[in-house]
Amino acid sequence: MHKLPGVEAFGAFSFAMAFITTLPRFVTLGWPVILPRLLAEGQRADDPARCRGAILTSLSVAAIGGIAAAVSLNLLPQSVKESMGGNFTVLLVSLSIPVLAVRRVWFRALIGYGKSAVALFLDNGFVASILAVVFVYAGRVSLNDVYSWHLGLVLLSSVLMATMARQFTHSSRSFKPLIDKTWWSAAIATTWAEGAALLLANISVFTLGVLKLEEQLGLFSAGSRICLALAIFPTLVSTAYESGFAKSMANSNLIEAKSAFKHSMLMSSIIAVPVFVLIATFPSPILYYSCGPEYVSAAAILQILAVGQLVNALTGPVTSFLVCCKLEAVVQRTAALVCIASVFLSYFAIIQHGAIGAAIVASAGIAILNLWRLAAVIVFLQESSDATT
Repeated sequence: MHKLPGVEAFGAFSFAMAFITTLPRFVTLGWPVILPRLLAEGQRADDPARCRGAILTSLSVAAIGGIAAAVSLNLLPQSVKESMGGNFTVLLVSLSIPVLAVRRVWFRALIGYGKSAVALFLDNGFVASILAVVFVYAGRVSLNDVYSWHLGLVLLSSVLMATMARQFTHSSRSFKPLIDKTWWSAAIATTWAEGAALLLANISVFTLGVLKLEEQLGLFSAGSRICLALAIFPTLVSTAYESGFAKSMANSNLIEAKSAFKHSMLMSSIIAVPVFVLIATFPSPILYYSCGPEYVSAAAILQILAVGQLVNALTGPVTSFLVCCKLEAVVQRTAALVCIASVFLSYFAIIQHGAIGAAIVASAGIAILNLWRLAAVIVFLQESSDATT
């Protein structure tokens, strides 16, 4: 980060990346979220045509939604495009969106077939991030070159994921398109499932970018990206356990699902707590050595954001568990209410307190969202246990 020409430039970079990370999660209309559940039920019924139909339906929605989002992004006002780095940057960003949307379907298909480790290995997120840091630090390429390399990586990983996922489908080419309105309702209800946490973090980025507070955006984004170290662990745990959740609920094995959920919470907490202690105790040195001296003033921002990500880690993969339990309505309701409230609160908090206000709203939103969903999981498990008894 400190090799970029100032905090403002990093703010523009983060503004563009917010679109890349957020839009692909929403344009797919929730189909990748419920895909592991669909595949688990199809495998249980020994119905490969249904599995193939679930994947093809998800891919069709992702492709159409991704292309529509890419076109819309290029129609933004010129002032917004300049805040993202210019027309060429917006073009590169928009090209990544449909690719990432389609790749997300193949990623979730591998999870549905119980190949979480393969999916994570083929996910280029860590590789792209490391290469971007190396390239920018070395000064050998521009940021647009990094965007181009990122697009190439997601294309390659998409092909690899598609090749691996197809190996688990039946040799027959028959498929059953999912035209049942029940599945469409379930998919659309989970549109917010994966994107809510990203949107809560990026609402402040979008607001700061639109208000052209480039320096505040750069400071907030530095703290936000370091906090991804805490957000990574719940994501990994969710990916590792989701196939098990889906299969346990497909077989109506509540005891096994409950045990797996408790274990996933423990694993996420054990890994995340030490990282949080490190960030909360030494925010200034972390910012100084990872970003540069001009970012040290973001220490309070980093600490505030770390609290929200800690709660995210401690509550475990609540979103995946709720979806596997067919409680997507809870996922939709909690995400919609928290995100809508955050949109309004973020604007007023930023006007009054700048990046600090943005951090408070983002952290509180993530914490409230996950605690609310954890309460829903507890109620569901208690009611299910009473019904079984």
